[in-house]
Amino acid sequence: MFNIRPALLFCAASALLAGCKTNEEMMARYEEENLALRGELTMKDDAISSLEGQLMNCESMSADLEEQLASASFTPGEDGLDPFGGLAGVTTEYEAGGVVTANVEGDFLFSSGRSTLKTSAKSSLNGVADQLKGEFAGQTIRIVGHTDTDPIKKSGHKSNHHLGFERAYAVMKYLVSRGVPESSIEVCSYGPNDPKSSKSTSRRVEISVVTD
Repeated sequence: MFNIRPALLFCAASALLAGCKTNEEMMARYEEENLALRGELTMKDDAISSLEGQLMNCESMSADLEEQLASASFTPGEDGLDPFGGLAGVTTEYEAGGVVTANVEGDFLFSSGRSTLKTSAKSSLNGVADQLKGEFAGQTIRIVGHTDTDPIKKSGHKSNHHLGFERAYAVMKYLVSRGVPESSIEVCSYGPNDPKSSKSTSRRVEISVVTD
């Protein structure tokens, strides 16, 4: 009788060897794909690190700019940079969009609850008018009256908004009397709606020049 067992064993061994070879090839391919994926991941990690570095640089530059802007306060007469420098009761503020503001203390301009200019304030307003006619000639001027938040009781004005407007209007009329074109001036009142850190600083008239 023909013995088929060796033949079967040979076939089984051949199949096993073929299977091992196939597995080895698959493992090699998987390793190759794994290495490629690791390479791509490393490249992505490097790109992320680069972007994070750029972001940190941008944040640092932004912080530096904010610090510079925060420190860009000009004292009266400093190197001639403050157009309203040296004027009593007046400080200069610079805002985004090219707005320059002469912030005039309300208590320097007016007696409590009043809208009639003090004689002592007119010298400073003369200086403001000179700058508006000179350095800022032809620009739009916005005069805004501000008050504290205390309700009106005895001044005769209907509200703080009315008082703020009357004060801004009084400043406007005086500047016009000093040669500032009335056609270039806007007058409004915020009344108590934009207070500062104290009542005294809240009472003010802002004379803003839109330079851009």
